[in-house]
Amino acid sequence: METDMAAHRLTEPELRVWRTYIEASKLLIRQMEKDLRPFGLTMRDYNILVILSESENARMRMSEMAAATLHSKSRITQQMKRLMKAKLVRRENCLSDRRGRFAVLTNHGRNTLREVAPHLVASARRHFIDLLSPQDLAEFIGVLGPVVRRARADSAQPHGGRVQRTPSGVSNTESPC
Repeated sequence: METDMAAHRLTEPELRVWRTYIEASKLLIRQMEKDLRPFGLTMRDYNILVILSESENARMRMSEMAAATLHSKSRITQQMKRLMKAKLVRRENCLSDRRGRFAVLTNHGRNTLREVAPHLVASARRHFIDLLSPQDLAEFIGVLGPVVRRARADSAQPHGGRVQRTPSGVSNTESPC
């Protein structure tokens, strides 16, 4: 049993890399959240505004928004309610699918994004980008690229790519929804 546990442990260098990555990610997100607070936004809010601003006609189906933000449909619905209350986005019905809804960036949302973006870019530079050389940045993409691709592929599969067992013991890889 002890040898099985040892085989699943990280080496000292692996552990240092893993912990440094986790700590850096948390600290950077915390800093970005702090820098967005004076504008009444969170990173999730900002991310949605950016995604909508880069979408055709500044609109996107709610289900696509959930996928683009890596959030559940219920999480994105709650987030959209907050943004609608702030008049940053609005929802529109989909004419071709009565069940479908679009998230649409409002003019106020676009103006807010224009106001906030320079501050967030300055924060990203101060706390991350300017601390790395151009070579470091290129290597960073090379190192994290495979991690992002694997995580996206795993999250795109039902149950994170794992086979689920039903109470009857039958394999089930389909989502119940």
